Amino acid sequence: MRRIVRLFVIAGLVAWRAGGGMASELGQQVDLSALSQFAGERDALMNDMPLEPVSLDSCCCGPRWYVAGIVGASFASLTTAGGPNSDPNWNPARFSGTVNDTLFTGGGAIGIALPRPSGALRVEFEGRGRDLQDGVESAVINGRTVLPNDVRAADGWSTMANIWRDIRLNDRVGVYLGGGIGGGGYRLCSFAAFDAVGASVHSRDNVSAFAWQAGTGMFYNLSDRIAIDFGYRFMGFNQQNTGLLYDGPYDNGTDIVNVTDQPYGTLATAFSSSELLLSIRIYEPFRRWR
Repeated sequence: MRRIVRLFVIAGLVAWRAGGGMASELGQQVDLSALSQFAGERDALMNDMPLEPVSLDSCCCGPRWYVAGIVGASFASLTTAGGPNSDPNWNPARFSGTVNDTLFTGGGAIGIALPRPSGALRVEFEGRGRDLQDGVESAVINGRTVLPNDVRAADGWSTMANIWRDIRLNDRVGVYLGGGIGGGGYRLCSFAAFDAVGASVHSRDNVSAFAWQAGTGMFYNLSDRIAIDFGYRFMGFNQQNTGLLYDGPYDNGTDIVNVTDQPYGTLATAFSSSELLLSIRIYEPFRRWR
């Protein structure tokens, strides 16, 4: 028992001696109040540094991907002109006119916004469709008789590669302008009946052509990831020729026979439209929403 007590006393003396030695080796105590001086110097340094505003289109932000949904009204014009070929046996009918109609248009776009001073440069790929367009034009025979020519353009479509330049007016509102090039088309049907001779001339063809558009508009940023876009576009398709076909009696020089889908001539068509569009752009659509 005495041996155990003696061991505890010796261990206590050793621990006390070691503690006194370590404390003496630490030297001068740290003055924690000096940290307040360091904090003051840090704040002064931060106040002297220029602040760069970081907004939706600030140069501090990197490129941002976006998707957009598009709906609107297309005030469309479909112009046709044409007639028979050089065969003298055909009636000299001439087709001409313009069908004007207001169509619904809708589609979408995917693009990337590249930050620029006071705005952004947007490069996108856009695809849209259009409602059926139909109306009545005219077929003139010998410069006197006018017959109705029913014209329809169905399944209208367009695809465009666009470039838009955004100009920010404030943190939320801005304007833009730009344009694009691509392709477009429709399924053309025309029909003119010559009841006096029991004949008709018609055309059925899928038309595709080079397309272009130019436009402007304004946008409003609902948040850092959602923008509403009100825009105007003028779009045009290059003129394309389609074949005219004849059904009815035909004088082949020796006899009168009935023919079907006999090549008759060509019909040139061109499409243009003024469009008012509403778009909703969502930036970084695959990033988690908070």
